[in-house]
Amino acid sequence: MLRRSDRPSGPAHPLDVQRRVFEAAEDMLAALPAGAARAHRRVRAVVRSGTVAERSALEAWFSAGGDVGPSWERHLRGAGLARFSHVPLVVEVLGPGDAPDDPSLVADLDASGVSVAFEGSGSTTTWLELRVDDPAALVQSEAVAVVRPDRPVYIGRLKVVTDRSGRVVRTNDLAFRAEYHALSRRQAWVGFDTGSGSYVLREGAGTGGGRAQVLREGQPVTIEGVPTPLVDGDVIRLPHGLIVRCAVREGA
Repeated sequence: MLRRSDRPSGPAHPLDVQRRVFEAAEDMLAALPAGAARAHRRVRAVVRSGTVAERSALEAWFSAGGDVGPSWERHLRGAGLARFSHVPLVVEVLGPGDAPDDPSLVADLDASGVSVAFEGSGSTTTWLELRVDDPAALVQSEAVAVVRPDRPVYIGRLKVVTDRSGRVVRTNDLAFRAEYHALSRRQAWVGFDTGSGSYVLREGAGTGGGRAQVLREGQPVTIEGVPTPLVDGDVIRLPHGLIVRCAVREGA
């Protein structure tokens, strides 16, 4: 855990506290290897507030659905840490007598009243589970596919994809029935990206005309032509309104 300890103490505007949190997290993430992002966990921050009024203002600022998510992603991209931009930030605001969720974070509070840690998976292995909402739309009976670092998952229309000569060029793991004509036979690929240390969605080539879109907390995060990092709880929306849900699993 790394912190900037030269920040002023005492009451502060929420924007100033946000800056302290972001900069402390930036220091800590910058010291991690790229592969650490594969843990798909989160960055946790604790802020010790001085007064009831200050605490209320900070809680409002860092509350779910506030500006912290988009601001956090923009900050990391601007700091050259885009490989971590899919890792969420969770901020806990404590009053003078409040007990923290994680005592170790409070023990490490620096002069700015901020403590930050990255929750990774250590020696565990993570994989990504993809689950289709409507199993009846699939060719196969199994509605779940598992993506591992050494095994991607292919999504598209029909099970077997052949070229003009009849040679098999691809087998879809999540294969949708033929009547879903807006879905390409090579709609998408989900696999592990070693550069970013994360699972990503890449769109494939095809003539179906529809696109795959990643939704995070109901908001689209897909950028056309760029692999999209996937985190726990993301939703992949395919043509015809087909939904694939993402869940991160862990094991030894």
